[in-house]
Amino acid sequence: MITDETTTLLAYAITTDPAPLQVSPVSGNPSQGALTIVVSNNTSQVIYCEQIQFSFPIGPLAQDFTNTATGILTAAAPSGQWELTQTSDGVFTALPTAPEYQEITTDGLVFQIYNVVVNEQVGTFTLAVQETSSPDGSQWRVETGAFDLAKFPYGFFFGNLAPSAPLAPYQGSVELTWTGSDGPTYTMSSSDGTPPADVTDTRSWTSCPLTGDTTFLLTASLQELNETVNAYQSTTVIVADPSLTATDLTVLTTSTLQGPVTVGSPAQEASLTVNGASTLGATGTGPLTSSSATVTGGLTVQGRSTLNDADVNGALNCTGGASLTDVTVKGLSATTGSVALLGQGRFTVTGISVSGGFTPTTDGFLMAQVIPPQDQTKCSFAFATITTGGLTFQIQGGTVGSFGGGWDKVMDFNPNALTVPVQAYAKCYYAAAQSDQNQVVSGIRFMWLPIGTGTLLTEPAFRMLSEEELADAPPPPTPPRFTAAADGGEEVSAAFVDRLAEALGAGLPAETRADLAQLLRRL
Repeated sequence: MITDETTTLLAYAITTDPAPLQVSPVSGNPSQGALTIVVSNNTSQVIYCEQIQFSFPIGPLAQDFTNTATGILTAAAPSGQWELTQTSDGVFTALPTAPEYQEITTDGLVFQIYNVVVNEQVGTFTLAVQETSSPDGSQWRVETGAFDLAKFPYGFFFGNLAPSAPLAPYQGSVELTWTGSDGPTYTMSSSDGTPPADVTDTRSWTSCPLTGDTTFLLTASLQELNETVNAYQSTTVIVADPSLTATDLTVLTTSTLQGPVTVGSPAQEASLTVNGASTLGATGTGPLTSSSATVTGGLTVQGRSTLNDADVNGALNCTGGASLTDVTVKGLSATTGSVALLGQGRFTVTGISVSGGFTPTTDGFLMAQVIPPQDQTKCSFAFATITTGGLTFQIQGGTVGSFGGGWDKVMDFNPNALTVPVQAYAKCYYAAAQSDQNQVVSGIRFMWLPIGTGTLLTEPAFRMLSEEELADAPPPPTPPRFTAAADGGEEVSAAFVDRLAEALGAGLPAETRADLAQLLRRL
């Protein structure tokens, strides 16, 4: 069968009898051939046709069908609606018997040209089609088509291609058998991508294991006097429970996938769109990429997976790596294994009197630390503040103790630290100050600890504020002073000595009073 592939409005399918056609022998009775032409409307609209003309060349050459135009018979069906006649040598015209029969809908037409004496030359001739048709019954146009038909040697036979079973199990094989004359080259090909096989020396062939419905095509190719003719036989084998590979699969209702599902390949990415609910009862052992997925049961991912947007209502167990680009976690419990939250893009600012600000691109923590001086016998007061979200947090550190004459005996280090959470894209200011009465200074350190990275993998985890932006920073902390506290101690000591002298009823010289007050302050 030759199927129309032209631009005619109607579709044409042609068969020959015998199939394929055979040339006439040099001596003896000539070979006769017949053409059956099925005309159909493959659209959902009415097609109007007022004439169809078929023609083939007449002569003794390989490109001719017959060398005589006499004795050829014709037929048309439905016979009461269309008729086919030979209007000139090798030209056959089909006409409707009435205007109403110009409408071609679901009922097709069949034309036969038979009792044709085939000439003696092996080769291929062309059956030409000229169609006068219209999509609306008013704008008529002439469309043409052409079909190549082969003539094989006298006595040639080829056919009966059949599988050992029309239905094969998954990964099962079938044996194909056929009949054919000696002389041609036979080639077997299949729709599953198996390389074509040369089967010239056999009349049976076993397929590879089949995973899906497969169509087999057997080609017989014969060359004679520089003319090559081809004949074809085909058959299809259905595979039970076949593998399904989809480039783009859309599921509109509930679907249950109980086994491995592959969409696309590493070399050819594809998409899976699920508009209804989906239950995935499988364990992923390789990469899993999902832009939107809902998992209501257990999901085990043993390889690296990227979830751009996911809601997990049940258990999520990741035994391999997992990269979560945009995830909202309503509850997190890590009972075994390690959890890594801190990302790259940290910074540290260290000094004795520092200030600045930044804007993070991800949530994180800003830590402030007051580092005591190496000499704990010296007085040192230092402050560190962090301001973000309209709130200010402050710590004090350095050394502590009393500041009398024997203050070094009770002095000690006073390290202190402060950690403040900072929201992504919020401004954060930091500042530190030292008392101007320090005997030694304390160190100040600020450290930014981001959670993850920015919204983009290449985006830094923070951006330092410019001088213009720092103009809105809160004022730095007021350095502590302790002179008043020390002076108050001297006044209390002098008053105590005065009361003591009064109680004893003894006048004390000024030098003795000063010594007693100093001893008292050392207590």
